[in-house]
Amino acid sequence: MAKVSKSVKEKRKDFAKTKLKVGKTKAAPSNATDTSFRAKAIALPKQSVTVEAATKQSARFDHLLALIGHRSADTRKDALQQLSGLLASGGGSRSLDTLSVAAVLRRVSPLACDDTRSVRSACLDLLTNLSISSSAWSAHLKPFLLHVDGAMTHISPSIRADSTKFLKIALDRTRTTTPPLAVTALPHLLDKFAKLLGWPTTPTHQTSPSASTTVLTHHLTVLHDLLETALTCEDGDTAVVPVMEITRWGVTRSGVGVGLFCCGVRSRAYLKGRTPLDLWASHPASHADDDGDPISKYLPSVAPWLRARLVEASAMTGDAGTRALVVALLRVAHVVVAHTGAIAVEGWRELVNAITDDGVLADRLGEIAGATLIAREIEAAVTTRSRLS
Repeated sequence: MAKVSKSVKEKRKDFAKTKLKVGKTKAAPSNATDTSFRAKAIALPKQSVTVEAATKQSARFDHLLALIGHRSADTRKDALQQLSGLLASGGGSRSLDTLSVAAVLRRVSPLACDDTRSVRSACLDLLTNLSISSSAWSAHLKPFLLHVDGAMTHISPSIRADSTKFLKIALDRTRTTTPPLAVTALPHLLDKFAKLLGWPTTPTHQTSPSASTTVLTHHLTVLHDLLETALTCEDGDTAVVPVMEITRWGVTRSGVGVGLFCCGVRSRAYLKGRTPLDLWASHPASHADDDGDPISKYLPSVAPWLRARLVEASAMTGDAGTRALVVALLRVAHVVVAHTGAIAVEGWRELVNAITDDGVLADRLGEIAGATLIAREIEAAVTTRSRLS
């Protein structure tokens, strides 16, 4: 076979067809034009005339706020702890009063019902150390209380146990506001406490709280602070002012003087400019439908509940926790007897006699430090109320 010359081979190259193979990119024509390009830019955010440049700390603050809602419990806890440290060190280019009071409370409030105990604990630490004025707290209190209400009636016992810790922070931060939270939300909060503590719906229907001794003690301590603040408030136009209601003549909500000299007159209290509160009602059951009656409807059933808890706790006074529970129960009884007409309600006279007179319960209370002093204060309050009536 004759050999093909070199020149012929060169000519055949121009007409050779390239074989395509699977998986390999087709070769571009020799006369193809490359239209690809790359662009580069220089960003100078600090020279922007429309957007204020965020510092590293404020950017970190916003990032931590976003992580509070993360699906991971560890991430939520770490974000809360880092945010507490950042706020404690004064980090961020903008103050909380102008930047994120609403943002912080909006992000943190749902954690009152968080399933993880460590997250709730970190949230409590953040709220405790948060430098927010009382007026700022009041402005954003309603959404916060909605989540606290959910925690107080939550199905999880651990969430219910921590619920009053969140409530105590709100009560402490709004104590100097006008009016205090304890005054404005007293009927609503008493209803939540009735469900939280298991107050019986009737004097004969007794229920026992499922909380431990330590948790029950804290619940009662917060309840005492709530009642004491609400019943002794004397802040200008929000004071709880005693008035008289002449039931015999049918005159209601009249501003008569403070003396109890007529059997047809029963003492009431009201917040100035607000609906009357039936705090000194002699027969709360007959006035259960009155507007703004926050406490009297509970008086007939709470007395047996307090007495049952005192009997149970005083029988086991070996540890400090039980003794603290006894003192907390007595403090609640004292604030109710001293500032309401509970002594005239069925069951309260028996409770006071069991505490102050000679008997098994009185003897056991005498062995607990602090209990004897509160028992004497209860007896003195009863004497004072009896003189007024």
